[in-house]
Amino acid sequence: MSGFGQPSGAFVASFELRGGQWFDWHEHPAHQLAWAEHGVLQVHTAEGTWVLPPSLGLWLPAQTRHTTGATANARLRSPYFWPEHTPATPAHTTVVAIDGLSRELINYLAEGAPETETRSCAEHLLLARLAPVRVPVLRVPVPRDERARVVAEALLADPARAESQQQWGRIAGASARTLARLWLAETGLSFEQWRTQARIQAALSLLAEGHPVATVAHRTGYATASAFTAAFRRHLGVPPSSLFPGRQR
Repeated sequence: MSGFGQPSGAFVASFELRGGQWFDWHEHPAHQLAWAEHGVLQVHTAEGTWVLPPSLGLWLPAQTRHTTGATANARLRSPYFWPEHTPATPAHTTVVAIDGLSRELINYLAEGAPETETRSCAEHLLLARLAPVRVPVLRVPVPRDERARVVAEALLADPARAESQQQWGRIAGASARTLARLWLAETGLSFEQWRTQARIQAALSLLAEGHPVATVAHRTGYATASAFTAAFRRHLGVPPSSLFPGRQR
């Protein structure tokens, strides 16, 4: 991609996020580049969920409803750009690579450099460097029905839990058949499909934080690293190492 348009008056907002902290659902009149200087972000939109280490940012077009949180302590440092000055930017949510120069440009803009030709050049160069990256989007909607929600929240808190649907039904106070019907009706996924998505989502966060594959496998309910890698590849089409190279050991 050769660039995202001609910026004018861009600004950068910085926030310290504690692990597990989330902003409420909201939207902005300006385009946002969600990025963490350190730590790992998760961003939810109606399209799904993205997991973002410092090497990745998420371009959110103006008026995109979203919520942002951190899996561990993180510093969110997000540039915002006014739509009327960036007509060539993507109209859809887009993951972009954040390299060393992009990081320095964001930090320079965050320091409050005055509105000069130099700042304008920095804004333009940052947009020009935002190359799209193909990253999987996950859908892990939480059911509304209280019985199914109890199960969903338990699995999101500990994706390694291995109870069968029949066992979960007894825990939630519903038959396995009722639970299966509720799950499909309220999430669009079968129970097993949803649990796999939840495990992969948790795995992406752990991988982005730098945990070894063997640790991630154990913490997401897989007996071995090879079983986890095979499931990851089946679901996303690529091995874990291709998304966060150099982090798996």
